[in-house]
Amino acid sequence: MYSTLKMSLMAFCEEFKEKCPICVPCGLKLAEKTQTAIVRHFGLQILEHVVK
Repeated sequence: MYSTLKMSLMAFCEEFKEKCPICVPCGLKLAEKTQTAIVRHFGLQILEHVVK
């Protein structure tokens, strides 16, 4: 079950990065220092994807 859930979440994240028109503001909000480490990590991944 864990691997299925993880794969589903990864697919969602990739689709979000590719198709979301507001991914930059979302990435900035998620990368704030007030967020948990895992949330900040995802926010930084979004921003890295946009820059590349």
